[in-house]
Amino acid sequence: MSGQPEIQVSKIEIEPNCCELNAEVKLTIHFETPVDLNDAYFDLKYIVDVAAKRHIIELGESKHEKYTAGKHVFVMETPKFDLGKLEKHVLKNVGLLACTLKNDGKDVVEIKLMTQVSKNKDGQLIRTVFNPLE
Repeated sequence: MSGQPEIQVSKIEIEPNCCELNAEVKLTIHFETPVDLNDAYFDLKYIVDVAAKRHIIELGESKHEKYTAGKHVFVMETPKFDLGKLEKHVLKNVGLLACTLKNDGKDVVEIKLMTQVSKNKDGQLIRTVFNPLE
């Protein structure tokens, strides 16, 4: 991400938390850019690494926008998402909710939210997302 502007992230909110793994996601990011971003968008993924294999679940991409130099609040909501054919033992692991701000197709900043997945007493997979700013 060299050559890209230094984006300052001041606050991250994730809702719901401590919920079913594939529940909807509402991500709010407060950030400041020192320069205009003329073709900016956010890309959201859930990533699970297991032994020699990485599984990436695409959660969505925001609309392309122009962000002028200064402070902004970005909000992205995704519906309940499909985990594909990944087995529970693969998902019951530490995952990563990765949100990448891109401008003109190039990565500007990647925000990584570690996600612990465990089973509740009913056998449901529950995600707990850890905020790197807290």
